[in-house]
Amino acid sequence: TISFAEPYVIDEQLDRDFTMDELNAVIGKLKGNKAPGPDRVTNEFISNAPEIMKSQLLRIYNEIFEMGEAPTSFKNAILFPLHKKGDTSVASHFRGLAFMNTSAKIFMSLLLERLTIWVESNGILSEAQAGFRPGYSTIDNIFCIYNLVKMREIQKKKTYIMFVDLKAAYDHIQRGALFYKLSQLGISTRFIRIMRSLYDGTSMAVWSKDGLSEYFDTVCGVKQGCPISPMVFSLFLNDLPDVL
Repeated sequence: TISFAEPYVIDEQLDRDFTMDELNAVIGKLKGNKAPGPDRVTNEFISNAPEIMKSQLLRIYNEIFEMGEAPTSFKNAILFPLHKKGDTSVASHFRGLAFMNTSAKIFMSLLLERLTIWVESNGILSEAQAGFRPGYSTIDNIFCIYNLVKMREIQKKKTYIMFVDLKAAYDHIQRGALFYKLSQLGISTRFIRIMRSLYDGTSMAVWSKDGLSEYFDTVCGVKQGCPISPMVFSLFLNDLPDVL
């Protein structure tokens, strides 16, 4: 456990209530034919909901954001072990697919859109970060490596490149360290408070041919299948180039 004195930070860009335009933008990005979460509510149901339902959903989301307390249903997920290859008795031959409630995914997407705008407008992410970032792709990093190698060839120098594959990277992040990093970046107290709540008391159940298992607690890592996880993972690793 990491304990630290967290300063009280207010940021209008992060802290303001969500708007109907923001909600409609997120709902408009929902994809069809996706497996639902524990509540069995599909993306199609939300996408075709009447305006009065969307208004109530927006009201609930803003109350959750203001109170900083996420409902338990936002913290639960179903894990489906998808077989990749090889012996089915070996756990590493499976990839876990996590299914959250649609209502939770929409809320996390609202937070993601808000955080992305704040991160980009404040120049938070390193230029070395290209993953899951608007306007960036792996081509950017490939281009940098290519030009570096060509430049060193002209200088008659050898180039050594090391590629690191972080095994189960999402699963091993210490959550206390994550919130410390977010605080150090200047993310508002209100935003971090709801993020803490969303990660407090998380649980999963495994879906297999035998049915659904009992729920078990998850105490480390960022959430699998959660829209905001790639961004907070990038923020967690953002200072890595500075120490290499």
